[in-house]
This record gives sequence, structure tokens and C-alpha cells, in this order.
Amino acid sequence: MKISIISFSIKGYNLGNKIKALLPENEVEVAVKSKFLHNSIEESIYEYAENNFTKDSLIFIGSCGIAVRAIAKMVSSKAKDPAILVIDETGKFVISLLSGHLGGANELAEKIAELIKAEPIITTATDNNKLFACDNFAKKNKLLITDLSKIKEISSALVNGQKICLYSKDEILGEVPKNVYLCNNLENIQNKEVGIVINSPESIFNEQLTLLSRKYILGVGCKKDTDPEVFETTVLDFLNKNKIDPRLISLIVSINLKKDEKAIIEFSKEFGIDFKTYTSNELNEVQGDFHTSDFVLKITGVDNVCERSILRAGGELLRDVTQRENGITLALGIRRESLSFE
Repeated sequence: MKISIISFSIKGYNLGNKIKALLPENEVEVAVKSKFLHNSIEESIYEYAENNFTKDSLIFIGSCGIAVRAIAKMVSSKAKDPAILVIDETGKFVISLLSGHLGGANELAEKIAELIKAEPIITTATDNNKLFACDNFAKKNKLLITDLSKIKEISSALVNGQKICLYSKDEILGEVPKNVYLCNNLENIQNKEVGIVINSPESIFNEQLTLLSRKYILGVGCKKDTDPEVFETTVLDFLNKNKIDPRLISLIVSINLKKDEKAIIEFSKEFGIDFKTYTSNELNEVQGDFHTSDFVLKITGVDNVCERSILRAGGELLRDVTQRENGITLALGIRRESLSFE
């Protein structure tokens, strides 16, 4: 996780560095804006917030008012906004301000509060009432939320005491949450006013939240410095030809020689897809029957990049779904994971 922390006093700056030390597994930047400190950033707080709004999380150590004004013009939607936290400079409260579920602000607030012995402030109604949070469920299970506006309808129904149906033909592990009942048969649905449908094209409820598994893995290989526009067009045409929504790709994989390839990085960022690479040794360890290339072997040290990368990531190859075009090689795989309430 990439986290930016901005503070406004020496006390806040010290707290920011303490948090950084307690989160060694994350990439944390700590900055201070104060005319009384020699290492104060030159940019304004508004400029800093805008420049760091693309990070996974932005933490303000100071007042909520400063944070709200600093991020106001960038706030857009649940799907895009990062986790925004506010911590008072004494380290007494950690407030989840924005993107509590999809952005992970609630979870991060609770984690940091535990680390610095503070009190987490969570205002999300479903969390405080210990109710099912459909957006949290979707995020943890890598499910695509097809219409973000429907989250509000589901949450409102739960908060107001309604019992809603979760319709799924896939097994869901774990204890079923309060005010939710599972159903895999249309005849057993008690109320069709509001509900959740998983991995089904059926329109069942008047107010329906449809969730789809982001189960596909895209293996890629391309020439160095491939044009990003050519790459995007080629990939989208490939997915369209195979009738796959790009939003259902959960992971892009390749060899580590491509870890800085601009075209792949820009595509993964635009569509919100994780990008992971492997060494040639890691790929050569993968066993299977692949489309091999002596040229690729000479350049990379492995006879196939795309298909081996998919298997290395824990996927299963879709054998007939490959393409070589515009100097770009593509392959598709699928990763089967159980759904769970836990």
C-alpha cells in the first residue's frame, strides 16, 4: 500500500514518522507543512493533496476541516477515491473520513489506531450496527460492483431492519451475516424489493446489486517501448473478441523484464488491475504444455512468457484464447476462488 502522510507541526511530523515505522510493509511518505520547520514542503496543502490523491491512502495529521478543504475538488466516486484518514496530532483519534469500504479507510484506521493506541472513529452505519457491508464483501472476494449506486439501497435496507436476499448459485463459505439470507432458487425468495445477485445475468429484484467475479488473468508480452495506445487498443480488441469485460480482469502478469513497461503500467492503472511480474527462473519452474518460441527464449531466457505467467499466478489456461498481434502477445487464464463471508 502506498500511503502519504501530511502534518502541520513538529508533534504531528513525529507522529507521522512513528506510523511509518510501524507500517514497514507499506510504502509510506511523511511530509510536513509549517513555516516553523526547515524541512517543510514548498507546495501548498491543496497542491500536496492533489499530487498525492492517486496514492492508496492519504492521511492528514491535524484537523478534519483542513483535510476536507484540501481534498474537496478531487473527490469523485467510491470506485476511485483513495482512503482518507484524519489523525489529531496528539494521536488520540484516528478518523476514517472517506472511502471506508472500497478504499479501505475503515480497515486502515482500525489498524493504525491499534498500533498507536488510539481510538478509531468509524461512522459507517453498517459497520457500527455490525451489519453486512456489501461493498466490503465485494472487495474481499474480488467481485465487480456493476452499479455503485445500488450499494446505498442495500445498506439502507439493512440499516432499517430489512432482511435481504443474496442470490447465488456459487457456494459461499462462512457464517451468513445478520439480516441476510442465501438463496439459489428463485422460488425461495421472500421479498423481491431489494437484493443482491452474484454471477448471474438475471434481473430479479426491483433494487438489485449485481456482483461479478473478477476471475480472469491476462498474460502479456510485448516489444520494448510499445506505444500505450496501440497496446490498449490491441488488448481491448482481444477481450472484446472473446466477449470478456475488461473490468473482470483481476490481474495482469508478465516477466520481470516488463515491470517498467509504460504501456502495461498505464493500462493496468486505467482499468484498476493489479500488475505482477516473475523472473525467468520462476517461469521456467512452471510445468505444462505451452506455445513456445525460440526468439522469446533468446531474449528473455524462457520459451513462453504469457502462459507460464498465468500458471505461476495460480490460474488455469484458457487454451484457445491467445493472440499475437502488433508485437504484443496475449493469453487468458481463469482463477477459481471460493466466495466467503469471512
